[in-house]
Amino acid sequence: MNNDRVIMYNGSTGLYQRKFCDVKWPRGIVFHYEDLYVVSSANAAIYRFNGMTGASRGILATSTLLQSATTFAFDRWTNRSFVAVEKLKGIVEVQAPMPIGDQFSTSESKLWSQTPNRHPITGLDVHGQSLYAVSPYTKGIYSYNRTTGELISFFSMPEESTGHVDRNFDVKVYDGSLYVCGSGGIQIWRISHLLNAHESDRRGNTFAEVNQMVCSFIFIHTTWDTIRGIP
Repeated sequence: MNNDRVIMYNGSTGLYQRKFCDVKWPRGIVFHYEDLYVVSSANAAIYRFNGMTGASRGILATSTLLQSATTFAFDRWTNRSFVAVEKLKGIVEVQAPMPIGDQFSTSESKLWSQTPNRHPITGLDVHGQSLYAVSPYTKGIYSYNRTTGELISFFSMPEESTGHVDRNFDVKVYDGSLYVCGSGGIQIWRISHLLNAHESDRRGNTFAEVNQMVCSFIFIHTTWDTIRGIP
């Protein structure tokens, strides 16, 4: 965020390759189909770039609602995107982009979550009929109705559980599980278990253990199409 650019690294070795694009105060980045989307916390905008070259493809959205945005995720069924905004302590919905030649029209934004959270959200992802979100200030996982924006439940974790969820920074959904990146590493929580288990019985399995980690992450698949973001 301090150098106003997105950097590209080698996916196998971790070595620096090059500057990919310039964005003022970049926070969340998402690959969606063949493009890279970057949210600018300072400019209150989401920028769109060619996912291979880094060439600009216009602005997905710009709105005062996006000021101090932290992260976002696409709904792959509707192409809407959901943006966590620290200042609002809530989630903003951005409508699907409409193509105009090689560029795209600016999409409308509106406050999506029906009630503000007590704490800002730093990680979210969409799965089925739900949107899941986490905050480093709460020990648990928020679940929203994907259609209405209603807060369905908050899955709090028992105090005796391992410390990986003490400070949640990011969450990703993969193969029916939530991968939660917290201060102690990454844990896996089966969605079916969260929904059906009593609070005292909820346990996450360790996926990676790293102490004092502030993190955001993405899944990289092995096929070329999915690396480029094609479902």
